[in-house]
Amino acid sequence: PLGGTPRERAKVITDIIRSRKKAGIRAEFHYLSEEVIKELQPEKSVLVETDPVLSDYIYPIENLARLEQSKRLRERRNQAASFLKEHPEAQTQVLAELPAQTRQFFLRQSQAFLDDWQKERMQRASGADALERDTLQAESLASIDLTKSLQGPGTVQMTLSDGGKILGYASGEIRDGPKPETKMLVIYVQKSDGTKNAIPYLNQALVREVFDHPEKYGKVDYVNMMDASNAGLRQFKKHYEPDPLLGQVWKAY
Repeated sequence: PLGGTPRERAKVITDIIRSRKKAGIRAEFHYLSEEVIKELQPEKSVLVETDPVLSDYIYPIENLARLEQSKRLRERRNQAASFLKEHPEAQTQVLAELPAQTRQFFLRQSQAFLDDWQKERMQRASGADALERDTLQAESLASIDLTKSLQGPGTVQMTLSDGGKILGYASGEIRDGPKPETKMLVIYVQKSDGTKNAIPYLNQALVREVFDHPEKYGKVDYVNMMDASNAGLRQFKKHYEPDPLLGQVWKAY
């Protein structure tokens, strides 16, 4: 997230893109507001456009909090309810709500869960070709790295556990939304150990945490299921029916 006025944000973005170009590196910024885009458009060294891929995964937050707007969302609600029926003792924990002395334990446990998840994923891909293995590893490492960087104000991290065992983990941050003066929860990581229906339950719990507590997170209008893998994005598009009217994710590069 970049603070300041739209003009100040545009200057920071322009400076970074220019410096990276000189080094032969391409830098991209996503989810830019229309005010920032207007400031960037006169810059000849910066290209701005909408991103049709990322634009495809935006949802009104109330739809994902209530899971009743459509048949497909109701199916996800039923899956979440089925998980809770099978795991009545399941609990979710939010990093920001934990006492200071237990936060490091939360992070260590989450890191261990994701490390195990990555090892199992790579073992299953042992028969894949080199490119697919490299892609899987890059996606996995991105998820693990995000657990370290998504901490502090404007972020939310949650674990799902049962009997002390972590079944799933999710994290994201709150950023500018696809329309002026709106906010969006971008969920970057959502993983489970394979327990049936853990992901539908965890995703709803994370969204409801933000939706039900504007006093902690501010008023958030949208959710973007920005999973750290293309496969994850395809799954969310398949299961959650993104809102086509919100498909205006701007990027600059």
